[in-house]
Amino acid sequence: MVDRFAQVFGPHAGLLFLVPLAVLVGGSRWTWERVVVPDDVTQVGPRGRPHGSAARRLWLYEDGTTWERGIVLDRNGALELRLDRPVRAFTLTLQGNLAESYRVQASRDGRRYETVWQVGGTGTGDVLETTESSLIVLPGPVDRLRVVPDRGRDRFAISWLSVRRPPLVFPHWLLPPVIWGAWLLLMLARRLPRARAHAERVLAGWARVDPPAGALLAFAVLFQVPLGSMLWVLPLGVLLGLAMWVRHAPVPALATLAIVVGLGGLVVPRLLTRVVVAGIARFHELNVDHRMRPYVMEDINGDGIRFRGESSDVEDRQFVVLFLGDSFTYGFHLEYGQTYPAQFQALAARAGCQDVVAVNMGWTSSSPLLSLRLLKEIGYRYHPDLVVYSLDMTDFSDDLRYEEALARGGDLHPDPSAVARKLLAIYFPAIAANLGELSRADLALRWRRATASRTGPSVQRGPSYAGEKFFVTNHPLAETRADIERGVMRNLEALHGFSTRVLGVPMVLVLYPRAYQYSTRESPNNNEKGLYVPLGPYVLEPFRYFDEVKDRLPYPVISILDAFQSSEEFPLYFSDDPHWNARGAWVAARAVFERLRGRGMLPCPEP
Repeated sequence: MVDRFAQVFGPHAGLLFLVPLAVLVGGSRWTWERVVVPDDVTQVGPRGRPHGSAARRLWLYEDGTTWERGIVLDRNGALELRLDRPVRAFTLTLQGNLAESYRVQASRDGRRYETVWQVGGTGTGDVLETTESSLIVLPGPVDRLRVVPDRGRDRFAISWLSVRRPPLVFPHWLLPPVIWGAWLLLMLARRLPRARAHAERVLAGWARVDPPAGALLAFAVLFQVPLGSMLWVLPLGVLLGLAMWVRHAPVPALATLAIVVGLGGLVVPRLLTRVVVAGIARFHELNVDHRMRPYVMEDINGDGIRFRGESSDVEDRQFVVLFLGDSFTYGFHLEYGQTYPAQFQALAARAGCQDVVAVNMGWTSSSPLLSLRLLKEIGYRYHPDLVVYSLDMTDFSDDLRYEEALARGGDLHPDPSAVARKLLAIYFPAIAANLGELSRADLALRWRRATASRTGPSVQRGPSYAGEKFFVTNHPLAETRADIERGVMRNLEALHGFSTRVLGVPMVLVLYPRAYQYSTRESPNNNEKGLYVPLGPYVLEPFRYFDEVKDRLPYPVISILDAFQSSEEFPLYFSDDPHWNARGAWVAARAVFERLRGRGMLPCPEP
């Protein structure tokens, strides 16, 4: 029975069994996003006549630059856009000065336009802002759009308009019936005299490609590889087939080697970077802020923050503490109740404090600059009584990088060469050792610099330490002070100013340690261990800096280094990850709670 099963199914088991198993374990769907960016853009005046230099270029400014950098429209003018294909059902994404109001009209022949979307009247008027329509379904296809100023103060400006058609969706559950249906048809064809030879050839070819094809499809299903990335596989298959066909001759053998090297060094890293981007895009917006997408996980609310509830659930009688910070504040690898803000709230409840609510506004790789941008956008909705920023050792470099990216109008883009180096480090560690130690940061998204036509005048180059993740603990304070003050300190001052002058609440800075700043046995195998020296000569320089300046700062500085140094608990960090475990988050929450209560900044009874 086993031999018969292997004889029938064995040569085709990859597609027949491995792929259905992958669908059962982690199946979802493939989607093909279909975005149309009009490339024929004309600015027209009254009665549709070309206005000035008729041809215009659309550009999406991720940094929300000033409205004057858009295409400025006259009240009686318009922006006409021709699409490269007719569309009938679509959504529109528009970026412009949304303090003004616009009508977006559609036409089939360019003679009669009908309004399909009324937009604007909701923005601040200071910067270009982005908004998206709901799904628009028209009776017939259209291939022309027109943006017409409607109401406002004659500050009409548009920088971007794109059309997104409903994506093509292929559910993974369709794979097993398609594959098994094809196999059963081939089995049936083998029984027909006229089709037997053709069916045998197809089955023989299937058997040769079954192992890699089954593994590839299973990988694509389990890791949610985008459908667009799957198309990269076709040229790979052709090249590999060519390499196998010519492998016996000396000259073709060299060509085969070149092809294999090309696949390994060029194509595979680019394919994997697409997988990385797809994975990150499921949870984060792909811009400088890279905030969490609303409702992407159970604990992420409509504002994209890790809070069980919406801003409308917060009551005036409650004492709301906004916790700003990066992944330590967010609670990387922790359940909601184990995070540092959630444990702070639990400690306040046990201490008899009056309705203290901790709102977690931290997210991975945030910084004072990005937290300030978030606070300006949504902070008022939660009616805060206190703002707490928890400063991480990577914030010093992050703020410098993010500020440079915003100044250049940069967006998120993967670095294929970094992926190649990471693969080299995994499979050929001896060679990788000569290239320097690599971290998971090599797989992170890098900033793509925009062209001068997009950003205008050249931007001053960033500080020399902007690209060194832990420069603040790897160098003496005398060398890093200038970068500390032009980056983190300037943004903390702005964060304090917005909290006090606009929100009308105090701000507190919490300074917490990384494991390597006080211990050599904590987190010994984390992915950043090659970027610093545990207990090195400069690891406490940031704490020394704040000891020097804290009396001159307008906000309190709470250092909890001593809480970790004196703790008898071990471990407080994950062994293979630099973040706090649940116990480490509790040590931080207890230290911050006790010191805020000791300063009289919480509505709590005397301890």
